[in-house]
Amino acid sequence: MSNLYLAATESIKPLVFALPNRFASLYTSLFTSQGTAGGGDKDKVNAALSLQRMANDMESVQPSLAAELRSFASRS
Repeated sequence: MSNLYLAATESIKPLVFALPNRFASLYTSLFTSQGTAGGGDKDKVNAALSLQRMANDMESVQPSLAAELRSFASRS
């Protein structure tokens, strides 16, 4: 039982702590450079690529969350 618990905590902990950091970096990349002329398209592409990477990382753990992230990426 302890080996299963250890394996579960070691595989879940990075996902739990990495996801808020990725959302924070995505948020800052989306909203901090709105004033630059011509940079809006580049920021949108970077945000969409970031969402796609997050979806790929979450695909095996939570497929429904990955689908939602891809949905957000397609809208941006």
